[in-house]
Order: sequence, then C-alpha cells, then structure tokens
Amino acid sequence: MFVLLSGMTVLAQAAGEDKSKEWPYGPYDKLHGNRVEFYATADETNAASKYIAGIKELLPQNWEVKGVTNNAVPYNLGIKPDQPRGTRIELVGPSVVKGPRGINDEKESFILWIMRADYTPVIPDTKAQFEEAKLLGSNETVAVYCTSFTTSTPTWTTWKADIVSRLKLIGGKSPNQ
Repeated sequence: MFVLLSGMTVLAQAAGEDKSKEWPYGPYDKLHGNRVEFYATADETNAASKYIAGIKELLPQNWEVKGVTNNAVPYNLGIKPDQPRGTRIELVGPSVVKGPRGINDEKESFILWIMRADYTPVIPDTKAQFEEAKLLGSNETVAVYCTSFTTSTPTWTTWKADIVSRLKLIGGKSPNQ
C-alpha cells in the first residue's frame, strides 16, 4: 500500500507545474508557438512516390537515393501553420568533392524537396549558415525545391535539367526574387 501511495504522490507532482517550459531560451510555447502539423494525404503520398520513382529511373550509374524523409520543409524556408509539409530526397553520387565551404571532402550530392504545388515558402527572420533551397520548378501537382551542400556534381552535371524534364516542371525563381 505504501508503494501505491508514493506513486500517486509522484504522479500528483508530475501533473502540476509543467517544467518543460522552463528552458534557457524562455517559454517553449512562446518561441515555437502552438504548432499544428499537417501531414500528406494518401493521394499526396502516392504522388510523391510516383515522382521519387521517376527520379530513381534517372540516376546515373553509381548514384543512389541516400534517404527519403516525409514531413519535410525546404532548407532555410518556412511553412505556414496550415500548410502540409513535403518529402525530402537526398541523392548521392560516387565522386568525392569539396563540401559547402570548399574545405572537407564529401561525396557529391544534392537534396530535393517535393512540395504541393500551392506551397508558399515563408522566408525566415534569421539567416541560415548556407543559402536557402531554390525552386527548381513546378507543375499542376508539385513544386520541387533543391540545394546542394557540395561544390559540384561532376558525374551528373545535368541533374537539374534532367529532373525538370522528367518531372515536367516549369522553371522557377528563388522565393526572394
């Protein structure tokens, strides 16, 4: 019986004040707001899968899809609270090139984000370490953003044009322009 009462006491204390809001940067909810995240519907997930399959068919020899992440937002761009997020695809090639600052050796790579066609990027108030993702192109269904954190892609120099052609995208501009 004593153990049960002790457990109840601990639960009563845990249910009291929310200590998670006392972190060093001020109240968490004031910094991040009350976030409501929207996820892709089954139709949107199937559409993204179709585009990913099309991209995989384009890959030159020794290139691979390193990872696919759902619920993603293009690098250094924000999203309105009521907008669904997209899909992030990282593609990696065989050659070793310089990283984003031209210092470290890394495998050539680039990242694509497949967003809904009605995605409107929100430019953040802060400046990121690297340049934000750029709109590669869009069609009636999707908007595709891209960035590369390596200095070049020597074994697939035409990747942008190849992807635009394969996915039937119409070229776009940076959201800042």
